[in-house]
This record gives sequence, structure tokens and C-alpha cells, in this order.
Amino acid sequence: MAGGGGWRVEFVKSCGSLGDFPGDGMPEAALLGRSNAGKSSLLNAIAGQAKLARTSRTPGRTRLLNLFEVQYAAQRRLRLVDCPGYGYARAGKQERERWGELIETYLAQRANLRLAVLLVDANVPPQALDGEACAWLRQRGVALQVVATKCDRLSGNQRGQALRRLEAALGTAPLAFSAVTPLGQAELRKAIETALTARATPPTAGR
Repeated sequence: MAGGGGWRVEFVKSCGSLGDFPGDGMPEAALLGRSNAGKSSLLNAIAGQAKLARTSRTPGRTRLLNLFEVQYAAQRRLRLVDCPGYGYARAGKQERERWGELIETYLAQRANLRLAVLLVDANVPPQALDGEACAWLRQRGVALQVVATKCDRLSGNQRGQALRRLEAALGTAPLAFSAVTPLGQAELRKAIETALTARATPPTAGR
């Protein structure tokens, strides 16, 4: 179980309902975003494992809530919850509705949730669905960290312009991130740790 930035990460299980989740007090951060925002690549990058989460040329492959446990500084643990991407047009209406219901139920009812990490592609203009996601999370009092992915594809000036557009549209300053360079990786790990440390759980004996 190799890691990046002091993190040791392992896949735990996939969940189709809240009843499938562990009944512990481990704090959780949800990874959210459009189907092509690069969630799997981001997860692999911050974990320091190239194949921890499967990446695909076809967006929308994640169907369930995928749980990953992280052991970090001072032998603490937290959990990352990789949620199905939204906005995947080729999925059927009923399937999109089921994904949406699963994500909303988790975000609205899971007591362990401490932070929502919302991924947005810095290479495209701000999307209405991302703005709606931000508003929905704020209405429910969920702490939010917006991450602008794929920033390595932009020059310095282009990146600055993209970040300003996203901040104006979403109402919060995004963290510039790249899954192929170190840009933003240590900062994101730190942001997640800071949001979750107060309620973090020490590792289970024998694990």
C-alpha cells in the first residue's frame, strides 16, 4: 500500500446505499464532479498510486460510492468517498436519476461527511451543473473545496484567467491542480487533512 505525501491509501469497498457503509466514526471527504472532470486521475495522484482508481476514456464509469481509507500523519485515518460523476449525457435517464439519488442521500444524510471536494475542469468555461452543485452543498451546510483540474494544460496566463472565471461563477476560489505534475497535490492533501483531522480516527488494531 504505497502512498504519496505521507498518505497510505487502500480501496475498501463499493456501496450502493448508506446501509453498505461502515458504522464507524471515521471522517469522510466526498469527491464530486462532472463525469469528465478527472476524479480517478486526481485520486491516483494524491494517493501516489497510478492504478488505485481505474481511469477510462469513457466518462461515467463509476456507478457506486467507492470507499478508500487513508492513513496519514500521526497514525490517523480518514476516508475518501469517490462519487459517481454527474452530467453524463449518454447514460439513460433512469440511471442518471439513480446516481443522483444515491449521491444526494449520501451528502444529505451521512453524519461522517466533513468535506465535499468538487472537481471542475479548468479547460472549459464554468458549467451550470457545477454552480448548482455548489449551491446545493452550501444550502446544506457542507464544507466545500473546489479543485480546478487539468491545469497543466494551460499556460500561466490562461490558468490565471480560468481560475478567476471559476471563482466568479462558483463564488469560491478554486485550488489549481494537476494529476500529471505536482501542482496542487500537496495543497489538496493538506486541505482534506485540515478539514477532517478534528474528527479523525486512529487506525484499527491489526490493520
